Amino acid sequence: MSLLFGGKAVDIIKKYEEDFPEKYLFPRISNQKANLKLKLVALLAKINKVLTFHVSRHTFGTNLAAATSDRFLIKELMGHADIKTSMVYIHTSQEQIRNKLRNTDW
Repeated sequence: MSLLFGGKAVDIIKKYEEDFPEKYLFPRISNQKANLKLKLVALLAKINKVLTFHVSRHTFGTNLAAATSDRFLIKELMGHADIKTSMVYIHTSQEQIRNKLRNTDW
């Protein structure tokens, strides 16, 4: 966890692990309640998009793919049973190809 997002998640985990020493780190809530909370986050952050748990999960997968292009890492971190599911997140655009070539130390 400390390697993801520059270690910022560790502070959040430490905050909750004292309150929830059980099996689950965060309180278990329904998908519907999670989506309501995400809508509040969007409102407070002045994000004019519909946020849902599914959207946040897809965003994580897409950002992970853009950062690493490692389908096996995506599979592991997202808990996919089949590598084909992880392949959905591998988007190779012409701009990504150009950026990778520009950043290559030939």
